[in-house]
Amino acid sequence: MQAALHAEPAPPLRPVRAEFLGSGSGYFRIWIVNLVLTLATLGIYSPWAKVRREQYFHRNLRLAGAGFDFDARPIAILRGRILALALLGLVNLAGQASSWVSVLASVLFVAVLPWMIAAALRFRLGHTLHRGLRFAFHGRMAEAARAYLLWPLGAVATLGLLFPVAIQRQQRFLYGQSAFGGTRFETGLRADQVYRVCLGTFAILVGVGLAALKARLVVPPVWSHPAADPATTLVFSIGALLASLLVAGAYFRVGLHNRVWNGLRLGPHRFRSGQTVASLLALELGNLVATIATLGLFRPWAAVRRARWRAERTWLVPASNLDEFFAGAAQSEGAAADEIAELFGFDIGF
Repeated sequence: MQAALHAEPAPPLRPVRAEFLGSGSGYFRIWIVNLVLTLATLGIYSPWAKVRREQYFHRNLRLAGAGFDFDARPIAILRGRILALALLGLVNLAGQASSWVSVLASVLFVAVLPWMIAAALRFRLGHTLHRGLRFAFHGRMAEAARAYLLWPLGAVATLGLLFPVAIQRQQRFLYGQSAFGGTRFETGLRADQVYRVCLGTFAILVGVGLAALKARLVVPPVWSHPAADPATTLVFSIGALLASLLVAGAYFRVGLHNRVWNGLRLGPHRFRSGQTVASLLALELGNLVATIATLGLFRPWAAVRRARWRAERTWLVPASNLDEFFAGAAQSEGAAADEIAELFGFDIGF
């Protein structure tokens, strides 16, 4: 009895890092066939191409010793895209009829948008599996309307002051309404965290701009020829703007992603993300240069490099035995998850 009372606590379980096993050459074969058939069928094959692409990336992504899968039916994806194109077509036709009809059609389209977002997320997660268990999405239209319409309108009304809050509400809607088996995800993302990311992004934009202006003033010999001054100034300004947008964009993406995933939980287990701005910039610049140099043929390798980069910087931090957790999740999974996703959800390319 005393020995049991004084037993040493079990050591914490080690984090489990995700891994991506795909290769550029392996995905190239799928990519080139998808491209040829999509062009040959004037885009009709694109839903089948998407399923093949998603299955390749899901099945090569592994976490805790098991891969993922994607079992959506291409015809459901085609149905969703036809619906989206039909709605856009109606808005366009209404615009040609009269300005009032155009405004009414646009308002109706915006009103339907939250339902489309929730349905698309329900479809995508409902057809994503891990260890034979489905993910699910429980978000409702009213919640989507608040996250994707009301809060962004509030951000516009306050000249951007509520923009970080709108982002936080969207991320909480996306992750907080998701589930695996019968277990809901929980997100700890706070508005002040998003404000810090947005302020850092703004500071980078201003900082790079000031640095470019300082370089322009400190190095006048480059601009000494009067005839070349307008053209070189324009090129320098565009280059500085692109550099600031690139660095600020990478900072925003990495900062938001890390804060979302470092506050994410699934039952007693949590996640960890270790993305860095420097590694993302190196990845994207390398992909861009290689894609341009190969006239676009490097795109499959670029996609695989992104998937591997994300996986290598994502960990699951278990709080207990994962096999027991997955067994419990299997028992609590809803039996009609697949049917619900197929009946009430569709893909529109989000």
